[in-house]
Amino acid sequence: MVCAENRHAPSHLSPHPPSRRDYPSYRREKDGRKRLPCSGHSIPTAWLTQGEAEMENTATYRVLMFDDDDSIRQVLWHYFDSRGYEVFTFPHPATCPLDRVPFCQCPLGESCSDIILSDLNMPFKKGLDFIEEQLSKGCRCKHMALMSGDLTQEDIERASALKIKLFLKPFTIKEVGEWVSEVEKTINPARTLSSWFLGKS
Repeated sequence: MVCAENRHAPSHLSPHPPSRRDYPSYRREKDGRKRLPCSGHSIPTAWLTQGEAEMENTATYRVLMFDDDDSIRQVLWHYFDSRGYEVFTFPHPATCPLDRVPFCQCPLGESCSDIILSDLNMPFKKGLDFIEEQLSKGCRCKHMALMSGDLTQEDIERASALKIKLFLKPFTIKEVGEWVSEVEKTINPARTLSSWFLGKS
């Protein structure tokens, strides 16, 4: 579980991965981007006009999050959204387009996300296996973290070798925030985020 320190995620937040039915309506943010009133997902680039798609690529930070526990996804969605992130949540890797391609689809010099945050034990595939596979495919996301309440020594050693941050459940939002703040200091504001996976099913 996540200790949210008295911060409760709204019950209407969507814990599901992006899909066409998750985008019935949207609101326009002050920076011109379109965002759903009850979701952490921005409108997929494939559904926008060229001008709107260019606006969509101006987001400050992005996180991809994997956890089969709805409550954890909701709490973390609420936290990252409050920091201004584009947030994409998935109940397990098999529901994410990144898991279904043989190699990284991001153009040279680009990355699909600033942060990838994953639970360790999920249906179909462990989070550590998923991250290892992404790195072997050439994923250029520089900041990855695992959440688990039952890490083995082997898990710890594998994660350490890959320089993956570990959060031992139950952890607090403060712990996540301290790590995220350090990560943000290292992110080049001029970097480009690839959106190839948006709208994929």
